[in-house]
Amino acid sequence: MNDLRPIGTQINIDGVEREILFTLPAIHEIQKKFGESIDIIMDNAMGSDMNTCEVMEWELDMLNILFNDESKRKKDIDLEVTKESLEEVLNAKTAYKVLFLILSTYGYDLPQPDDDEDGDPNMESGEQK
Repeated sequence: MNDLRPIGTQINIDGVEREILFTLPAIHEIQKKFGESIDIIMDNAMGSDMNTCEVMEWELDMLNILFNDESKRKKDIDLEVTKESLEEVLNAKTAYKVLFLILSTYGYDLPQPDDDEDGDPNMESGEQK
């Protein structure tokens, strides 16, 4: 029989390998935090200005919820995070990559961010699109 457990997306934050996984408890907490359905939240995230290359408040809130859900799932208190600790380790260069991981884990198709772009997802061959 196949293993039906969902597979999360791995992300390395400040040297710690984390897993982004939209479990039912995480989705419930996200919807409660933002006061909207998860589909509306993700549609709004897709409409975010990804060219600002700054960590957005909603990204910090969502990662906080997703990472603490991981801590509960794995029963590992060392995986717990605060919004403030995330703010310290995330920066403008990682903002698009984090947004990409959140949205692609939820199921949206986005262009893969390049490591050479220095945070600007629209740069290609030195020309601005």
